Amino acid sequence: MAKKKQDEKKIKVEKITKNLRCDLSEKDVAERSDRVAHLIAKKETKEEELKLQQKQAKNEIGMVEAEIAHLASEVRDRATYRDIECERQYRISEGKVVDVRLDTNEVVFERALMAAELQGELPFPGDVDDEFGGGDDSEEDAAE
Repeated sequence: MAKKKQDEKKIKVEKITKNLRCDLSEKDVAERSDRVAHLIAKKETKEEELKLQQKQAKNEIGMVEAEIAHLASEVRDRATYRDIECERQYRISEGKVVDVRLDTNEVVFERALMAAELQGELPFPGDVDDEFGGGDDSEEDAAE
C-alpha cells in the first residue's frame, strides 16, 4: 500500500487551452444579432455592387468586341471609310448628276437628272423686290 500512495503523488500538471461550449448572456446574444443583421445588409449591398460591375464590364467587353470586328473588317478589306470632300456636278448637257472626289478626281456616284433638275433656275431680270415695290424704303420716306 505504501507504494500506491507514492505513485499518486507523482502527478504531472500542465496548462492547456481548449475551445469549449459556453452559454451566452442576453447581452451577448443581442450584440451578435445586431452584427448578423449588419453583415447581411453589407452582403446584399456588395452583391448589388458586383452585379453593376459585371454589367459595366460586359458593356465594355461588347464595345471592345465591336472595335475588334470593325478593325478586322478594315484589315480584311484593306480599306476604311472617311469623310472626303466631293463636288456634285449637274451635267445638264449629258443629262446626269455626277459626284466627284476632290482628292483623286474619281467619279464616285452617277445618276440621271430628275425632271425638276432639268428645268434649271429661271432668270429674273433686275431685282424682284424693285418690280413689286418691296425692299426700297425711299418711296416710304418720300411719302412722309
